[in-house]
Amino acid sequence: MATSCARRAGSLALEFVQLRRRVVRWAVRIGLAILAVLVVATVVGLSVESTRWRLYLIGRKLRGDVHEVSWGELLRMIGPNSRYYLRPIISEGRSLNGAIQNPYSAAADIDQGNKLFRARCALCHGQDGVGDRAPPLNRPAYAHGNADWVVYRWIERGISGTGMPASGLDEMAIWQIIAFLRMRQNESAGRTRLEPAARVQVNVRHDDLVAAPGQPDEWLTHARTFDGRRYSPLTEITHDNVGALRLPIVAGGAMFVSEPPSGVVALDARTGNALWHFGRDMPGNLSLCCGRVNRGVAALGGTLFLGTLDAKLVAIDAGDGTQRWETGVANVADGYSITVAPLAVGDLVIVGVSGGEFGIRGFLAAYAADTGKEVWRFNTVPGPDEPGHDGWAGDSWKTGGGPTWVTGAYDPELDLIYWGVGNPAPIYSGVDRDGDNLYTKILAELTVAGKPRKVICWANRNGFYYVLDRATGEFLVGTPFVKQTWAKGLNAKGRPIPAEGGRPTKKGALVFPGVAGGTNWQPAAFHPGLGAIFIPATEGSSIFTSSPPERRQPGTLFAASGTTSQEFEPMIKALDAATGEQRWEYRPPRARGVGGHGGLLATAGDLVFGANEGQLFALDARTGAELWRVGLGGMTFAAPISFTVDGHQVIAIAGGRAVFLFGL
Repeated sequence: MATSCARRAGSLALEFVQLRRRVVRWAVRIGLAILAVLVVATVVGLSVESTRWRLYLIGRKLRGDVHEVSWGELLRMIGPNSRYYLRPIISEGRSLNGAIQNPYSAAADIDQGNKLFRARCALCHGQDGVGDRAPPLNRPAYAHGNADWVVYRWIERGISGTGMPASGLDEMAIWQIIAFLRMRQNESAGRTRLEPAARVQVNVRHDDLVAAPGQPDEWLTHARTFDGRRYSPLTEITHDNVGALRLPIVAGGAMFVSEPPSGVVALDARTGNALWHFGRDMPGNLSLCCGRVNRGVAALGGTLFLGTLDAKLVAIDAGDGTQRWETGVANVADGYSITVAPLAVGDLVIVGVSGGEFGIRGFLAAYAADTGKEVWRFNTVPGPDEPGHDGWAGDSWKTGGGPTWVTGAYDPELDLIYWGVGNPAPIYSGVDRDGDNLYTKILAELTVAGKPRKVICWANRNGFYYVLDRATGEFLVGTPFVKQTWAKGLNAKGRPIPAEGGRPTKKGALVFPGVAGGTNWQPAAFHPGLGAIFIPATEGSSIFTSSPPERRQPGTLFAASGTTSQEFEPMIKALDAATGEQRWEYRPPRARGVGGHGGLLATAGDLVFGANEGQLFALDARTGAELWRVGLGGMTFAAPISFTVDGHQVIAIAGGRAVFLFGL
């Protein structure tokens, strides 16, 4: 019997061991399956731009590099419906404290923040934050930190070692209090909102815009004049005295500056103080390829016009910053947004759209300046019964791209508008959109091949410089201005002759110029006296790899390929505007870690002003020699402008979150 019990015990032990082995094998299989799913999800996620930066951020959190927020806060902030925008942490190298910005800063939030502050904070900090039993909060800087997220934390959790307790308020309420405090900081620094009796006096007529070439004292539209030249006839600043430019200067008048994501600030040009501020809350789930940016406003009468990231056109009273009307331009759920500066012509406001990377169907639209009612719309991707539709195979026109996110030019004599059109979609693969893909802008008067012409001078992202007759569209000149390998050249009609190895392949094709293009959105400048065009160019290459075209999903990236960018070198190229022949080249100073390659300004003092990676510089327009340079301490994506204040010429530029004015 003892032997029988031993046998049974041995049998049970063997069965237990076998069961344990089966459990272990199944656990390993399940673990490997989960790991495989995670690997596949990671690979797929890394191939999609909208997911890639989120995965990188999660990876940094796993390494312990993102300690300012909890896991729950991070996952909520990077969610598809979040009001926060943390992509710059990866794309621009910002710190988390620098990337988190108050998502509740509209006028209504400031008003609510005022009420909350008076109810919860004023007992210690005084009415309006002027200080009482606790320090004042209307001062320009705080002892325990100044970034939005740092201020949020000490309101939420209190400050150890002081009498500041945890607030117990919810997320929105804390942000609204911070919005109110920022307003009080601005007011205490002298940046007060104008009373109705002291409104900014603005009345820009269409005739003023047409006459702008002969009115050098002001800068009334995106490129100063309708012809897009970015040329100032002012001559006070010259080769001989540009080295004496200094900051600050005394000036009068007002400047209107757009600021991300979709706001406008009015500045007193004499002091730099803010006169008023207009802001809007933005949804967090916008389809944006390249950050929350805005390229400027238009002015007509006493109204400013702003395009917003949620695809609205907004009219703002230039006197006090209040909203006059708002109209929807496109559906953000389908991938549309607006980053372009509108163009005011006659009694119309013309605006384009962004979203080519998301498979939109691009267009340009005009709205009545007084009411916001749409007057006309031109589709840049022609549909059935529209000229050029036969250049799109099948239904590819429905998702053909063709965005219009760079401000165009206008010829008052011909009454014609000229507007650049961006990439077709999918961006890098034409497999499903065979054809010409129509219609995928400096205006000048030049002598071309011995004949006077009214022309368009156009440095294209593809690396070619074009000169076209602006009345007929006739191709006149075409020549590369940077290294390019995708085309052998252009035929007699200006069409490219494809080169071998110039198209994306599954294994990857190295092509010049790269994904950033030979030039991009940065505006060029034209000097009529020298017959020269100055181009903010980049030289570099990308490895373009094709993939099967995917089925387009509204609001998601529609690229059909991937690119690996190599180093891009920014430079300024001066070309003979009539022939495209290079006159000189300037490579600006580099400042690693400070981004920004901006547009240009040419002046009658024979100077070219530009900015790169936080530094503003002045060049001899005839030779390209650097004459003057100054560091601004922030990213420089904007182009300089010039006008007069108190009778003296100034140069103005935005750098980081500041605006700088320089004068003699």
